[in-house]
Amino acid sequence: MHFPGNSAPSATISAILFLTWAFLTFAVRLCTKYGKRDKWGHDDTAMTLAFLLGAGNVAALCYAISLGFGNPWSTFTPSDETACEKALYVASIFYVVAMGFTRMSASLFAERLLSQDRMTAMGHAPLAAYSVWTFAATMAVALRGDVENPWDTRIGSRDLYVRYICYEVSGVVLDVAIVSLAIRIIWTLRIAISKRMIPISIFACRLLIVPPIALRLWKLKPSNDTSVRPNLMSIVYTQAALHSAFILASSTHIVPFLKPFCEGYYPNTSTFVDASGYDLRSKVVNDLPRVGCIPRESCEGGKSSSRSASATSAPLTRADSAFCPPDPSADINLH
Repeated sequence: MHFPGNSAPSATISAILFLTWAFLTFAVRLCTKYGKRDKWGHDDTAMTLAFLLGAGNVAALCYAISLGFGNPWSTFTPSDETACEKALYVASIFYVVAMGFTRMSASLFAERLLSQDRMTAMGHAPLAAYSVWTFAATMAVALRGDVENPWDTRIGSRDLYVRYICYEVSGVVLDVAIVSLAIRIIWTLRIAISKRMIPISIFACRLLIVPPIALRLWKLKPSNDTSVRPNLMSIVYTQAALHSAFILASSTHIVPFLKPFCEGYYPNTSTFVDASGYDLRSKVVNDLPRVGCIPRESCEGGKSSSRSASATSAPLTRADSAFCPPDPSADINLH
């Protein structure tokens, strides 16, 4: 039977609210990228897929609510109960895959910041770990209980709870690993320690996802009676964890984070990294890296001066190379 009105207002409001914040964050990310005329990277593709899967999670949840999710299971007709369970099953898979793409985007972004060949493996390792983790977690959540009818294993069952604990704990461990890698990368930049703290703090803020995940696991604790009204707070915290992870992962494209990369170089290498994380392969002229340069005020959001025209046509001096950041219009090689 179909229930009149909204049977789960708290879940509906939280899902729509968090999805709106995620959409606005995604829009800002796109504006920042195209405003700087950066090329589309693999990390951007991963974030786009994560947003679409997050929206799919909300759509599946809203469909389940339209069928009466939030009311006691005993009040459902067999057909509506099966349809509701299938919708929640799809939402759970979208959650796992979306979180995987969100975390993979961070490793892809960090990989683009690596310009030294000896550090390339450091960028590939987290990406490989996240890929394996996402695939294994998807299989664990999808193939639960009765393989022929996995949606019969509802939220609140012990089997699903154990799988979610393994999934979330391993994900947090990988988050700590990628943050440690990011700190290692940023610490090699030739900039003041005070300026290093800005991107380090933004990368480390990804760990703020731990409290929503902990609350989600707390509310997913198995119930002794699965026939009563479902625990809607677990749905609320699931939406908080899903979309907060997306928002925190997008923080690497805000201006305070990009500015230190536009001002500094990696030491002991002829390869520079611009604000977008692309490698700028340079040619050596008079023992100096010969790349196109942009004035400092361009990194700070100001207008380019006539200096930029002369800087791109004349050889660099050692004094110029100390403060002139690379030009994003130079030859770009993607890894």
